[in-house]
Amino acid sequence: MTRRRHTTRPRHADARAEDLEHEPLWRGALERYRCFVSATGWREFKAEGKKTMNLRAHATVVAMAWLAACSSGSSEPPLPAPSGGASGMSAADASSVAGGSSGSAAQAGAAGGSGGAAAVAGSAGAAGTSNAGGAAGAGGASAGAGGAGACPAGSTQLSPWPGKAEVRTLDREDAFERDLSGLTYEAPGVLWATDNLSAKLFRLLKSGGSYAPDTSKDWASGKRLHYPNGKGTPDAEGVTFAATSAAGVYVCAERDADDSSVSRLSVLRYDVTAAGATLTATHEWNLTALLPEVGANAGLEAITWAADSLLTAHRFFDESKARAYVPSDYGEHGAGLFLVGVEQTGKVYAFALNHESGAATLVASISTPLGGVMGLELDRDTGRLWAYCDDTCDNQSAVLGIDDALGRFVLERRFTHPGGLPDSNNEGIALAPDAECSGGVKPFFWTDDADADGFSVREGSLACGCL
Repeated sequence: MTRRRHTTRPRHADARAEDLEHEPLWRGALERYRCFVSATGWREFKAEGKKTMNLRAHATVVAMAWLAACSSGSSEPPLPAPSGGASGMSAADASSVAGGSSGSAAQAGAAGGSGGAAAVAGSAGAAGTSNAGGAAGAGGASAGAGGAGACPAGSTQLSPWPGKAEVRTLDREDAFERDLSGLTYEAPGVLWATDNLSAKLFRLLKSGGSYAPDTSKDWASGKRLHYPNGKGTPDAEGVTFAATSAAGVYVCAERDADDSSVSRLSVLRYDVTAAGATLTATHEWNLTALLPEVGANAGLEAITWAADSLLTAHRFFDESKARAYVPSDYGEHGAGLFLVGVEQTGKVYAFALNHESGAATLVASISTPLGGVMGLELDRDTGRLWAYCDDTCDNQSAVLGIDDALGRFVLERRFTHPGGLPDSNNEGIALAPDAECSGGVKPFFWTDDADADGFSVREGSLACGCL
């Protein structure tokens, strides 16, 4: 069944054709979406000198950007109801006019080539970084909060990997079992990884040109994970942390391996400072009822975290409230939203997780062009969201950024994998910060759930700055 979309009549009817590429209200839609354009004429008084008044005709253009079909064929998320308001165009109005979240986000034909301002220019570029957009303005996002600089619009068509082709192994042969899945990077030189088969969390430390498990404080063989009741075997597919790992490490699991035929789509928090070889979750947010029904082994595969400062700087749209996201709506939620990737739907879902009440609220749904989302990592320097699909999709990745006009993550770039990476079951991804850029590139990491050739952790490179 085709769902009829509700669109709010735009309040800015005086959008002139010659201004569409320059006005912030319209340029994002023009650059990124197909447009239905209706043109009418009006007359405007124009003063010339002090004696005469002449009439000048203008063409007015109302560009209504509609969602481009996601190449994966996944359904479009429902649009929120308009929020109203008397003055200007609110975030809800803008999103209704622009058609909501993007799938494959085909660029408007009228946008032409690569010119024009980037739709996801950050509020304040971080001075000194390679993609800085200028001095920080009042209330703008810092680099640590994802203050992206202005980058020229790139193609959303599948493009070669934006780094070197070479990829090298980081672990010794057969160091891990076959199911090393989740991965995230904590500078300097610390990787966190999860093994979903054994429900273990590993802390990997850089040593020379490789990474190996931390041998201190019972980390040598990884720490066994349990649910809050001290039991169970969480199918630990993804891992992340909020501001720092000291505030807790978060793991997403799609089921309890002790009852593997039943979906249990959960985010679990662990205190990694606790002693011992096992970790019992301090919190569990069971998201099963809030997410689409999926197969027991096709659920939560990836997790990452986005700081409130990034989201508010770009007026991130809260679909649950049909207006711009306000952190104070969600109490003690960890100063950011947790984004989880679902394998079966190929989508990403943003949640506010209340650490006091245990409540979880679905704030937004984010479409990707991928057939499944197995890896997810937010670049905390640029605010770009990396989504990754394993050999199910030929190891392709998608990069999304928050469109300031829509307040939503939209597709910016798509990439093939580097030539040196085996087209294996690479499920986890991580990237180093810009502070580790050298020779124009920084490290990019993968975990291979299939342990191809006996190795599970690999390192390649990613271009610093604009992709």
